[in-house]
Amino acid sequence: SLCRDIMPDGWYLRQSVTVAVRSSIRAGSYSSRLEPDSANEWNEVTMTERQGTPLYTGMRNYIAEGLGFKLWLPSDWHEYEMEPGHKGRVFSPYQNDFTTCISAEKFKLKYPVKEDDIKTLREGFKNGLKSMKGVRIEKFEESQQAPIYMFDAVFTYLDGDVQRKRWVRNVYWGNGQLVLIAQGKDVADYTYWEPMFFNTMYTADIK
Repeated sequence: SLCRDIMPDGWYLRQSVTVAVRSSIRAGSYSSRLEPDSANEWNEVTMTERQGTPLYTGMRNYIAEGLGFKLWLPSDWHEYEMEPGHKGRVFSPYQNDFTTCISAEKFKLKYPVKEDDIKTLREGFKNGLKSMKGVRIEKFEESQQAPIYMFDAVFTYLDGDVQRKRWVRNVYWGNGQLVLIAQGKDVADYTYWEPMFFNTMYTADIK
């Protein structure tokens, strides 16, 4: 699988928000787009290389105008479209290998998320994580600064016989939801790319 079932079952708001927040990115469902279209522009700046970590040759500001988010990404990463029906993008340092990737997907909910909904969201998030095969949760955090509510989880899980590592950031604001996922094809690859994962996850911009 290539970043398959990127969101666990059970991440949903059962009361006022009825939409299920689940993404199913499957092998062969991406198509490479190395050149941006007018709605998704790339702005490039030069970065200094660092020793002992992945080396930046540059960074690009990916602007998803129609989806309402911006991401800072390494300029040499490859961009792939999600399968039909999903509103987002997948980015990988490898060509034709999506098991290490960063993905961003936007959802529009039927109703705005309110503070009273947080307990339900939290329970759904945790239940979804626990349902994954061989899951071991390393970190679970949340931030509540109305009108933005955010959940973070870092965990390992089994994809067949392979242990993968994933960081999920689930952001709610108004009736919008942005799901950011950074995944390593294995624990070692996640550790190697973690500095770049960190930069992208913490500089994501929503509107």
